[in-house]
Amino acid sequence: MMLLRLTKYLLLVVVIVIIAVVLSLSLWSRQVQPGEGFNKVPFNFAFHDWFDAGVVDINSDGKLDLYSSNHDARQSLLLGKGDGTFDDALSIMGFDQEQDFPGLEDSNLDMEFTRAGLYIYYQHGNLRIKNVSKEAMVTEFSGSISLSSQIQVKQKNNFDVEINARQISAGVYHSTLQFRVPAVGSAELVIPYKAVPMTVHLSDGVQLKNVYVGRQMTNPKRTSFLLYLRDRHGIAWSDLNNDNMLDAFISRGGLNGKINQFPDKIENELLLSNKQQRFVRQIKTRKLDKSACPARQTMWVDFDTDGDLDLYLVCGRQTGGFWEYVPKFLRKLSAADEKYPNQLFRQAVDGTFNDVAKEMRLDFPEGGSAAWLDVDQDGDMDLLWASEQGIQLYRNQLLAFEAEAIKPSSRNQVRKLALADYDSDGDLDVFAIAAIGSRLLRNTNGKFESLDPGSVDLPRHIKTGSWLDYDNDGLMDFYAWPQGIYRQTDDGKFVEQDILSVTSPWSVLMDARALWFDFDNDGDQDVLVMHRYFPHAIQQLLPDILSFNGALYENTHSLQQHWLEIELSGKAGNNEALGAKITIENDDLQQHRWVGQAESSHYSQGHYRNYFGLGNSAKKVALKVRWPDGLLQQHHFAVDQKIVLSRESHPRNE
Repeated sequence: MMLLRLTKYLLLVVVIVIIAVVLSLSLWSRQVQPGEGFNKVPFNFAFHDWFDAGVVDINSDGKLDLYSSNHDARQSLLLGKGDGTFDDALSIMGFDQEQDFPGLEDSNLDMEFTRAGLYIYYQHGNLRIKNVSKEAMVTEFSGSISLSSQIQVKQKNNFDVEINARQISAGVYHSTLQFRVPAVGSAELVIPYKAVPMTVHLSDGVQLKNVYVGRQMTNPKRTSFLLYLRDRHGIAWSDLNNDNMLDAFISRGGLNGKINQFPDKIENELLLSNKQQRFVRQIKTRKLDKSACPARQTMWVDFDTDGDLDLYLVCGRQTGGFWEYVPKFLRKLSAADEKYPNQLFRQAVDGTFNDVAKEMRLDFPEGGSAAWLDVDQDGDMDLLWASEQGIQLYRNQLLAFEAEAIKPSSRNQVRKLALADYDSDGDLDVFAIAAIGSRLLRNTNGKFESLDPGSVDLPRHIKTGSWLDYDNDGLMDFYAWPQGIYRQTDDGKFVEQDILSVTSPWSVLMDARALWFDFDNDGDQDVLVMHRYFPHAIQQLLPDILSFNGALYENTHSLQQHWLEIELSGKAGNNEALGAKITIENDDLQQHRWVGQAESSHYSQGHYRNYFGLGNSAKKVALKVRWPDGLLQQHHFAVDQKIVLSRESHPRNE
C-alpha cells in the first residue's frame, strides 16, 4: 500500500513537472531580450520543421537573400529588397521539392478547400486525401498510391481503402493503396518513408481540372503522376555554370540510414539556374553519386587549387539537436554499426565529379563538423574536423593531408566551427561550438592552441554562435545562443552585454540558429534568430504549444560608426572567390577577412559578403586582396559603402 501511494505521488510530481516545462517552453518567445540597439521587425518565414537556414545573394543584385531547409516541409527562398523586406521566390524560381507540383511540401497550416474536387496534400507530416463537394457538383474519385514504404490509415471518413504490402528488406516494404472516395470523404495516411518517389494513379475518365495537388492546388496533367518529397538538409551555393546566378547543391537525408535497402534511386539535388532565373535539375549529368551518405553539412572548396570548386559532404548521423545528451551506448541501440563515410567530390575539366575522399583520407565515418581554411596561409585549403573522437587538423601538403591532433581537445559533439581572426593577428581562429563544452582554437603562425573559452570570458555551453563586429568598432565580438552578445574589449577579453539573450531555464530542450547579415545595406549586421525543441517527439506531441519559431531583429546600435562591406567576384570556376583573403588598414587598425567566414549556417554555405567595422575613423581605407590563385591587388576606398571588387575589372561602388 505504501509503495502504491508513493508511486502515485511520484506520478503526480512528474505530471506537474511536465506541465511546468510545457508552460515555460510556450512562453519562450516572450523571454527573448533584444536589448539596446536591436528592434524586432515584421517578418514571414517558413519556420515549420526547419533543419537549417542561411544567407545568400542568389541573383547577384547586391541585396542579401534568405533560405531555409525544412526536411519535407515547405521552406523559404526570400529575395531581399535591400530595405529589410523580402519577396517569396520559392515557386517563382522553381525551387520547390517537386517542381511539377509547387506547394506539395508538408505544412502545419490547415488546407483551404475553395473548390469542389479531390485534394491531395501533406499536413503535420501525413498525406491527406479529401473529396469536397460544393452545391450541385458531386463526384466520386478512385485510384491508387504506390511507393516503397508502409502505409497506415490514421483516420478515415466515408473512404474505402485496401492496402497490399510486400517486404523488400528488413523494415522496408513496397505498398499499394487502392482507394475509392464518394461525394464527401477523407483519409489521413501515415507514411514512415515519405521522402521516396510516390506514384499516384487516378481512374480513367476523371476530370483532372477537379484534382488539386499541394497547397497551390495544381491540376495534374495526366491520370498517373509522380509525387516526390526530398528531405532537404544542407544547401551549398555557387555559380557553377558561370551565368552570374548562384546554383544550389542540396544534400538530402538517407531514409534513417536505410537508403541502400530501397529499390528507388535516391539522389541529392543539383539545381542550376537558367536564363529565365529558374532552377533546373542536373544531378545525373554531373556524376555526384549519393551512395549511402545521409548528407548533413555540405560546402564548396577548391582543395586542389586548380581553379574549379570541389564539393565536400559530411555524412554521419546522430549529430546536433538532442543527440549530444544521449549516451553512446543508447545511440547504438537504434543504430548499431552505422558508418557513413564523408565524401569529397573533385571536379574534372568537363564539369563532372569523382569522389576522392578515401584517396585523400578524409572519408571519416562518424558524424562531426568540418571547416575548410588556409591555416598556415600557404595558398591551399586545410580541413579542420571535429567529432567525438576529438578535433583534428588535416594540413594540405600538396594534396597529401597530414593529420594533427588539437590538444587539449574536445570529445563532445561540436555543432559548428565558427571562423574569424578575433585577435587581429592575421590568421584565422576557430570557436568549436558545443552544447557540452566548447573550445577556442587560437591560431598563431599556422598552429592551433586549444583554449577554454572562459579564459577570455566567453561561454562554454552554447547551441549556436557567430563572430561579428556588431557595433562596428573594429573589434570582433561574439554572439552565443542562449547567452547573447559578448563585446570584445581592448585587452582581448569579452564582456556579456545582455543583448539578444534567452532566459528560459529549458534551453537544454531547444535547438537554435542565428543568421547575421546586413539585410538593409546600412552597414551593420542584423540577425534572424530561430528555435525549435528536442527531442522532436515533443513538438510532434504538442505542435500548437511548442511551435517552430523565430524573429528578425534590426541592428541600430552602430549607426554612428563607419564601415565597409566587400564582395569579391573571382574567375570562372570559383566566381565566389572562396579562399580569398581581404586585409584593410585604417589609422592604426588592421583587419583581416576571408571569403566565407561570415557564414552563420550549421550545414549550409552561401554567405560570401565581408564586413568591416571602422569605428569613428572617416579616413580612406587601404585594402589588399589576395585572390585564391595568389594574385595580389591593392586599392583605396572611402568609408561607408558596399563595394564589389572583381579580379578582372575595376571595383564597383554600390
